[in-house]
Amino acid sequence: MKNIWVLFLCVTFLSCDRSVSKVYNYQEYLSKSDFSITLDQESDYNFYFFEEIELDGSNYLLRLNNANKCIYQYSLEDGQTVKKICYPSEAPTELDFIQGFTFVNLDSIYLYRRGSLSGITLINDRSEFLNSFNAIFDSNKTNDKINNHISIPKSPTYFHNKKLNFIKYPVFDTRNPDNLNSDFLFSIGVDIDEKTIDYNEKSTFPENYQKKIWPVYNLGLSRIFDNINEREIYSWDMLDTIEIRNRNGELLDKKFAGSKYSEPNVSLSNKLENKEEINSFVNSSIYYSIKHDPYSNLYYRFFRIPLGRELGDIPHYAFPSDGNDFSIIVMDKNFKILNEVVFPGKKYKLEQAFVSKNGIYLPKTNSFDTNLNEDEVLYDIYKLF
Repeated sequence: MKNIWVLFLCVTFLSCDRSVSKVYNYQEYLSKSDFSITLDQESDYNFYFFEEIELDGSNYLLRLNNANKCIYQYSLEDGQTVKKICYPSEAPTELDFIQGFTFVNLDSIYLYRRGSLSGITLINDRSEFLNSFNAIFDSNKTNDKINNHISIPKSPTYFHNKKLNFIKYPVFDTRNPDNLNSDFLFSIGVDIDEKTIDYNEKSTFPENYQKKIWPVYNLGLSRIFDNINEREIYSWDMLDTIEIRNRNGELLDKKFAGSKYSEPNVSLSNKLENKEEINSFVNSSIYYSIKHDPYSNLYYRFFRIPLGRELGDIPHYAFPSDGNDFSIIVMDKNFKILNEVVFPGKKYKLEQAFVSKNGIYLPKTNSFDTNLNEDEVLYDIYKLF
C-alpha cells in the first residue's frame, strides 16, 4: 500500500511564469482577530476532520476527535463546546480510526472507517447508534475492498439523493508512470438503500498527468458540492482551470481560476529521493483546495505560492509547506476572479481553514510556530470581498 496519499492528480497546466511581485495585502481584509475555540484536555489543536454547519440561524464547527471517539460541536459565536456527539466505542458496534464524517442533519451523521467502505455507520446528535452497513463490492473491481477514500475538508464526502459521494485515491505506486493511466476511477457513490457502489467512468487521471512522474505530494484534488447551484467543482492541485460538473459528475464547463503568482509545473525525468521530492513540492504551484461560501455565493481557491529557493534545513516538528506564502483567489458565482489576497507563510494552517457566515476562518496553528497554545485554537477572520 505504497504511497497512500493525502492528495491526488491533475489535468492541464495553463500556468506561465509571470514573475509578479507579491503584495502582502491581507491585513486590510481582517474582520476579527484572535477568535478562540476552547479545547479540553482530550483535544489538540490540529483539526483534520471538520465541517461547518448552520442550525436555526446559528453557526457551528463540527470536529472529529479520534482520541475519545467523539465529534465536538463548537459554537462560532463564543468558541465554546456546545456538545460532544460520541460514536460506538464498545463491541459489537465499536469503530476504530474514523476517516471523516458527513453531517446530513441532527438525526443523520455518517461515519467512515479508514481505507474501507465496510462498516459505514449512522448515528444521531444524541450519540445513538442507528445503523451500520457494508457497501456491496463489485467482484470485477479488485481495488474495491481497499478503498482509500479521503473524506477530508479538501474533498469531503457529501450526501445527495440517498447517495454518499466519495473521492478515493490510489493505493498503487504513484511514482510509476505506467500506473498513471485512464483505468483508475476516483469518484464513487454508495447508495444507502441498495448498498451498491457506482463509479463515475469519466473520473480518471487527467490526460496531461498520464504516463509521467510527479512528486507524490503534488497530486491532490479538491472536490466540493455546491448545494445552492447544484453542481460539483473540481480543483486539481496543479491546474489553473477548474472543472464544473453536474450532480451526476458529467463535465459542464472549465473555467480559468489561476493565480497571478503561478509558475509552470514540470514533470520529473526520474524518481526523486524523499528530501528532493519535498523540495520539488514546496517549489511547485499548488492549488490546495476550493471552498464555496453559501452565505455570499462566492468561491475561494487556496493557492500555495512556490517557495522560490531550496528548502534547506527546517525544524523536525515543522511541515515543509507550512513555510510557503499562500493566496486566496476570490470568485463570484460565475467564476469570475474578483480578488486575490496574499498571506505570509509560517502564520496560518491553510489546510484547516473554513468558511462561515462571518467570513474565512484562518487558524493560527502553523507548525513553524513554537508558541502554540494547546488550550485553544486561535483564528483570524477575513472578509475578502
